[in-house]
Amino acid sequence: MSAESTTLIPPFAVSIWCDLRSIYVSLPSQNGPAVLTFPRNAHGLSEVLRLMASRHAAESGTPYTAPPVAPRPTVALTELQTATARSLLRRKGVLGGP
Repeated sequence: MSAESTTLIPPFAVSIWCDLRSIYVSLPSQNGPAVLTFPRNAHGLSEVLRLMASRHAAESGTPYTAPPVAPRPTVALTELQTATARSLLRRKGVLGGP
């Protein structure tokens, strides 16, 4: 950070905000901030996160790699446990049928 800096925000920082319809991302650029608009849904959020990952790669020099997904443990249930769970779910109205 330079000695003349009046804020603690680094020059490569971005601002993100949203309203009921869109997600907005303000990126620093040579001609002032550029504001990008994305739809406020899962696809728009995915695009924003992809943009943040690419900015990380551009600013730090190392590409972003997502951590590996941990495998889900397999659970072996006995016939009695499965039958008990099914009967409980039927009593609660989650499962239909006999």
